[in-house]
Amino acid sequence: MEDQVVKLSQREALLIELLRGEGVADDQILASARSGEIEAYQQLGGGHFDFNELVEFAKTHGELLKQAIRQGYEIKFNTINGIKLLVGFMFGQEAEREGERLEGLALSPEDLSRLRRVLSRFWAVTEMGPTEDGRISVRIELPAGS
Repeated sequence: MEDQVVKLSQREALLIELLRGEGVADDQILASARSGEIEAYQQLGGGHFDFNELVEFAKTHGELLKQAIRQGYEIKFNTINGIKLLVGFMFGQEAEREGERLEGLALSPEDLSRLRRVLSRFWAVTEMGPTEDGRISVRIELPAGS
């Protein structure tokens, strides 16, 4: 399993990235998920997320969770709204939705690489060109014919 990328549900990934976006260290995410001590997190994200889902995942797939957090993961299936939330949590940016496409993101090369690794392979991430501050303007969409 060490060579394979862990596949997470969109919900599991959103929980991890919400915590990371709030400054929770990876080791603390793992410790909290394993111990079940998640009360401090329940109001994050406006209280719309149930961190007990992460606790249950840790109980049944503890090593996979550890690998996902430490080595990276891919989301099994993304929705456009899920991707919009995800980029907000990961990069602190609000993407503009145009139908089934997201635009208005400006990412560093490292962040762009991370986004491509995380998103389901069904989504296309297109570089639209450089921004004035040296980042890369990005569009996310389903490829034609999908």
